[in-house]
Amino acid sequence: PYTISRAHMEIELNCENLKLLTLEELTPLILVDICSELNRNLAVLTECCRDASEKTADPLTQDQFKLCVKSCTSCASCFLTSVRCFKLQPTPQHLARIHAFCNSLTASCNALLQFAKEEEFVGTPAKLCSDANDAKKEILGKLYYQI
Repeated sequence: PYTISRAHMEIELNCENLKLLTLEELTPLILVDICSELNRNLAVLTECCRDASEKTADPLTQDQFKLCVKSCTSCASCFLTSVRCFKLQPTPQHLARIHAFCNSLTASCNALLQFAKEEEFVGTPAKLCSDANDAKKEILGKLYYQI
């Protein structure tokens, strides 16, 4: 759950950062960096879903994973096409398209995250012995456990 949550958060942060940039601030280098990060994190989501799909025997659930991934990749393709349009012709209209597809990409990734984090796909958390729990407290600090 941590891997998929982190990938989702990275996708959301990159999309939000992209939406904050003005037409003048959005350089090709920034676009390449953001698109590379999005691509890397989408690959992580896809891999996590493939693993979760393999753990279930239900064919409908397996199909749902495939469709969730397909939804994310379709939104990502639309986003990348709008980025290409913007690079060729940086206009407010093309920037608005990028923002629109950022929204759909984050929405589809959010739906995938909620589905993939269901208990049957995540597994059972590890149980720590008392020595390991003490070591964890030392590492994370006592404040962490007071919250």
